[in-house]
Amino acid sequence: LSLLLCETALAEAEALALVGSLPRELKVLKLVFGCISLSCSGAGSFAERLPCELRVLHLCFLDCWMEPVAGQSLLGRLPQKLVELQLELWGLDSADDADATGAPLAEGVVAL
Repeated sequence: LSLLLCETALAEAEALALVGSLPRELKVLKLVFGCISLSCSGAGSFAERLPCELRVLHLCFLDCWMEPVAGQSLLGRLPQKLVELQLELWGLDSADDADATGAPLAEGVVAL
């Protein structure tokens, strides 16, 4: 399944509802969101609502505002069966933000 929501600004609750409505048997998913801001609890809930059978996941948040802790929460709760993961975050304020978010996310990916 490939969902392109590039021009769509979704609230966290709407994104959670969308992901929660996906078929549990889905094995390959590409989600490209427009504007979304995920809190720590929202990122964890988002990951927990992904289909449990997922093998390949490509997540792209074009204008994403996510704190490092939220990124770690997202990574830490992804489906266990994932064999391929692509995670793209766009829209960070500055290089400082990129460093602050990138290092914890990278550590989370290694932990997976």
